[in-house]
Amino acid sequence: MIAINRIDEIEKLIFEFKIPAAMKEFASLSEELILASGNLDQSKLGDMLLIIKAMNSALTTKDYLLLIDLLEYELKPFISTSLS
Repeated sequence: MIAINRIDEIEKLIFEFKIPAAMKEFASLSEELILASGNLDQSKLGDMLLIIKAMNSALTTKDYLLLIDLLEYELKPFISTSLS
């Protein structure tokens, strides 16, 4: 199970402007998401891929506030309902 507190830690690191450390944690979280995706049905997998695509877009444009919003309001609820 993916720990929600890891997402909180990534958000905290971004707010503290510790971007390299936050990206390291985000990469680790992404690996966990990929591993957990094997247990999802097609619909839930599609939902997760949309979230990942949006987070990737935020990272590409270095929009860290958008990334935090996606982590908080999209990924956390998804993990709570689909991966717990």
